[in-house]
Amino acid sequence: MGHFIRIFGVGCVAISIAVSASVVANAAGTETVIHNFSTTANGKNPRTGPVIDASTGAFYGVAAGGTNGQGLVYQILPPKAGQSKWTYTVIYNNPANADPLTTAYNYIYASKNVIYVVGGTAVFSLTPPQSGTGDWTPTVLHAFSRWNDGKQPEGPLAMDSHGALYGTTVYGGTGCQKYTGCGTVYELAPPMTQGQPWSFSVLYHFPGGAAGEKPLDGVIFDKQGNLYGSAAFDFPSGKSLIFKLTPPSGAGEWTESVLYHFYPTSTCYSGGPLAIDANGALYGGFSAFASLGYGCNDTEDEYAFQLAPSQADPNVWVRTKMRVFSNSNLPGGFNLKSPLTVDSSGNVYGATQLGGTPGGGTAFVLKPRPGVPGKWNYGALFDFLNGGTGGANTTGDVPNGGLVFDPAGALYGTTQTGGNGNHGVVFQLTP
Repeated sequence: MGHFIRIFGVGCVAISIAVSASVVANAAGTETVIHNFSTTANGKNPRTGPVIDASTGAFYGVAAGGTNGQGLVYQILPPKAGQSKWTYTVIYNNPANADPLTTAYNYIYASKNVIYVVGGTAVFSLTPPQSGTGDWTPTVLHAFSRWNDGKQPEGPLAMDSHGALYGTTVYGGTGCQKYTGCGTVYELAPPMTQGQPWSFSVLYHFPGGAAGEKPLDGVIFDKQGNLYGSAAFDFPSGKSLIFKLTPPSGAGEWTESVLYHFYPTSTCYSGGPLAIDANGALYGGFSAFASLGYGCNDTEDEYAFQLAPSQADPNVWVRTKMRVFSNSNLPGGFNLKSPLTVDSSGNVYGATQLGGTPGGGTAFVLKPRPGVPGKWNYGALFDFLNGGTGGANTTGDVPNGGLVFDPAGALYGTTQTGGNGNHGVVFQLTP
């Protein structure tokens, strides 16, 4: 199988800024802004939330702008002992001739001081300079041919215990007769010898129809090594499904099981990456404003859901609406596009892009209701301000990347706009 290699330039300039934090309290939580995106060259309007490298405690993310206008990757280091300032650094400026890193589909993954980036036509890694300062070095792990191996990689990456990466492409593959292909799930395995190429393989070709096509939002693992994700079906109606992929006992493709079809008679879509809890239940957001952009004719078209095996029959998965998000169901916001996060106690955290008391979106938690299976209590964590520039909006506006935990239990996220320069912020949220 032939494919082209796209060369990434390394002529980027690392910029370090010590960030003074601003603190705002409302609802049930306290927000600390740890970075204001302020200029095009230094990054603006982040489209996805930060990720944390558990081995180092550093945060990483993707933002628009950069010295070439094609997007950048940034690093944020927590304050040193006895200090209060966070350090923001641009570690990679995307070259002028590369695919832009400026959309909601450019996810990254961080592990052991290496960053893995999903680009428009490739997956590449970023490694720090040996000197400790300066530009990070990009290495293309796989450039997609746009045919059998997949086209248009999107969504977050998952990593297994051996360091292999798993992701999805929206198009390509050989699983259906459509000209563009119906999408794939792929694996990138690290080499046995450092410096050698990574091994690429397609685990599953989507066949289209009721079995799904165009997976947008990556995959996640359960404890048994199965993969889960969402895909469209009956495209372009906007309907969607949740799938499970089981690895083969030997060689060959993985086996797909469709766990749930959403609204077979309407035009709704489940958008955003899934989350999984310790018991294997899945969580996600369902929105008329999801990433395919199609409308939805259901009256409760925005909600957080749980999908779990039935107690009566573990082969039947049951969807439970945890909470509806709409203007008519206040308090809270709406436009639930962000991924959800589950903690070790089964509490589910997320953010809405609009609504709340000031109107700039909300951060929330859904806690299982004691003694009442299938019911959750809603709690507001923080309400973001709506609009305003030049210091008028200190909280940020439109939280768009979900929430992540650090080891101490604090939550972190980004807003697409707002902040001192109206280019978005990175925030810490203490419940």
